Amino acid sequence: MTGKAVLDAIQRPNGPPMLLPMDNPNPGDRLVMGEGNQLGFEAPTPLPPEKTYPKREFDLFFDLNGSGISLVDVLWSDFHESLTLEKIAFVKMQAMGISSDASVIQLYFKALAQEGVTKNTGYMGFTRSNKFASSSSRSDTVGHNSNDGTLRFPTYGTAAQSGYGHGPGNLTFDALLHPHDDAAGRGVHMYFNGSYHQQTSYNSPDIEQTAWSNYDQSVGISGFDVGFRMYPNAGALDRGFFHATVVLKEAIEV
Repeated sequence: MTGKAVLDAIQRPNGPPMLLPMDNPNPGDRLVMGEGNQLGFEAPTPLPPEKTYPKREFDLFFDLNGSGISLVDVLWSDFHESLTLEKIAFVKMQAMGISSDASVIQLYFKALAQEGVTKNTGYMGFTRSNKFASSSSRSDTVGHNSNDGTLRFPTYGTAAQSGYGHGPGNLTFDALLHPHDDAAGRGVHMYFNGSYHQQTSYNSPDIEQTAWSNYDQSVGISGFDVGFRMYPNAGALDRGFFHATVVLKEAIEV
């Protein structure tokens, strides 16, 4: 003979009776004690939403030591998946101790029209101020890029290769880039302030300030649509560090 007991309360030894719940639980509910020793079920407290924070700057860092790479493509979407040119105010760049494996170099920068595709036209003029290691004099001059769409540094000399007997070129600079063509082909401009060793036996580096812009009838670079390319004009980069930061017009939540 079988049977079952139907209970509406349970009791611990020497304790008050506890009334069993009237309802069935939902998945994830927990058992709780209410007023009058009435047991019941309660849904768990939901976790608070993950906090987000406004952020105005995003950065990328490149360790070039031993890399032997001929170019570095930097896309706006590499900084954050939602970034486009329209959201960017300007770009900050820093280079430290860069040189090439087999040749003296200048670093070239070009606008990317789309991923992997550079813009190869755009007339840009530069003004340069130098202090040479070989003398105590300064040299100020102007020039242009022959409408090839490049912005480069340095514009006077070249940085020695990594294996040069008197030491590597140590191309080092701070730079600011305005990547927008917001003035009929005259909006893009870039500023460099840095130093480098030429392939000479002088103990001291050259220092150089160079500014690129377009203020002429010729059409300049038409904007850095999806990012920029940095590359040496010869050889492959195998020494130094490069750091790029985009500064946004308005902070975004991340």
